[in-house]
Amino acid sequence: GVYRCDRDVCSHHPDLVFFEFCVNDMNGDFMTLANNTEAIIRKIRAQNPFCDIVFVYTITWNTADIMAHGDIQSAKTAHAALAYYYGLPQVDVGEVLFTHIARKLHEGETPAWMTYTTDAVHPNDAGYQIYSDTIFSHLDAWLEKAETIEALIPHKNPPLLFGERSHIGAHMD
Repeated sequence: GVYRCDRDVCSHHPDLVFFEFCVNDMNGDFMTLANNTEAIIRKIRAQNPFCDIVFVYTITWNTADIMAHGDIQSAKTAHAALAYYYGLPQVDVGEVLFTHIARKLHEGETPAWMTYTTDAVHPNDAGYQIYSDTIFSHLDAWLEKAETIEALIPHKNPPLLFGERSHIGAHMD
C-alpha cells in the first residue's frame, strides 16, 4: 500500500479515505506493518491535510478463527495503535459480521461463511450490506456528535510514533 499510495490514492485528491489492510497484512511483521501504515497516513495528510482517514477492519474465516481463539493479529494491533495515536476513527465491520454469523449459528441457522462471502474471504452482496450498514451507522453517530465549525481545520501530524523514516520519503513532514 505504501508504494501505491501516491498513484492510487493521493493523485485523486480525496477528502475521505477508508483504510483497510488488516486481512492482507494479518501475518506481517509488526514493525514493518506499523512503519508502512504510518507512512500511508503521513502521505495522505501531506497531500491534503484536511483529508479524513477512517480505519476499517474486515474479517475472513481464517481471521475469525484467530479471533475466536483469542490470538492477536499483528496487523490489526499495529493499525489500531496508529489510529489511536493519530486520532483516526475506526470501524470493525469484521467483528459485526462475525457476531452476526455466530448469532445465526446459535439460533440454529447455518449461514456459514459462504452465505456472506464468495470464498470465505471476500464479501458477497449480503456481506457487503452488513459492512455498509455498519459504516453508515458509525458515520451517522459521528456526524450527530460533530460540532459545527467555521472553517476546515487541517490535521497536524504528531511526531512519528515508530520513528522509521525509510518508508516515508523526504516530503512527509
